[in-house]
Amino acid sequence: MFIVMGWLGRSRFRARPVSEARRLVHPPSTLVIGLICFALFAGLAVVSNVIPNKTTTWWTTSVFVGFALLSVPMVSGFFLQEHGISQEGLAYRSLTGVRKYLRWSDLRAVRYASLMKWFRLETQSGSVARI
Repeated sequence: MFIVMGWLGRSRFRARPVSEARRLVHPPSTLVIGLICFALFAGLAVVSNVIPNKTTTWWTTSVFVGFALLSVPMVSGFFLQEHGISQEGLAYRSLTGVRKYLRWSDLRAVRYASLMKWFRLETQSGSVARI
């Protein structure tokens, strides 16, 4: 775990070209960890049903499939989520792939959600961006 966390930390702080200084995207380690988790738990679900044993039940398979599905947002976030900052505002794409724009002049409140580890930006109209 120490080695994996060190690798993750180093991948987040790699130098980027100046042209991409105002663009925030997920590091490749996000994709790697998401794919490994999906493959591990999907593989466990398949193996637990292919190899006959007495401990395989519908709920053990459901748990393995559930954990595999929990890694899907990590993989899709790598491809879909991005944030770009300019003098006028913030252009971003959500986890669902919808492109949105938030003007700095429309910003009403900024809060940090420590439990979820993201910033919550709320506009005058009530729309929310989670960064």
